[in-house]
Amino acid sequence: MQSTSVSLRQKTPAAKQHLYKKARLEMESQTPIITVDNICKTFEIPGQAPVNALKNVTNHVDKGEVLVVIGPSGSGKSTFLRALNGLQPIDSGSIVIDGIALTSKKTNMNELRQGVGMVFQHFNLFEHKTALENIVMPQTVVLKRSVEEAEKIGRELLERVGISDKERSYPQAIIRGPATARGYCPLTGYEP
Repeated sequence: MQSTSVSLRQKTPAAKQHLYKKARLEMESQTPIITVDNICKTFEIPGQAPVNALKNVTNHVDKGEVLVVIGPSGSGKSTFLRALNGLQPIDSGSIVIDGIALTSKKTNMNELRQGVGMVFQHFNLFEHKTALENIVMPQTVVLKRSVEEAEKIGRELLERVGISDKERSYPQAIIRGPATARGYCPLTGYEP
């Protein structure tokens, strides 16, 4: 990591603010958004040997980076992802997301989850709601956005995934590919 020394004594307030902002952006770009350090999770199954779903898993994800978790069935992928969202408690290790330690008792998990999103293989859309309504509802309920703002974001997201013409369609009326794309929209409405 490169260190830069700058004297702020001779700078104007605007120049100081610019330098502070630049330093903060440099720091953010060098700090991982997700840090996982030696996490372990073992499931105890009566009458069977314990299953080590996660064994000393360590990784980090930088801001803007995309990480894909792949592996055979039973290798711990879903356990790992659930642990990242605090849905699955871990036995040991640490998980830090955007500077917030998931393993700390002081962490407000409900607040944290508002900025952490996940899409599972079987995203559960409300069958009685249209594509747009499935995107709008979580934004208005969880993020307290106005209906107008949530609809604007929802339409932008449907456009982004190429199914803006399905805004008023129900999940069962959309073929699998577009339905999968639409499954990501409620998540991205949170802007994780």
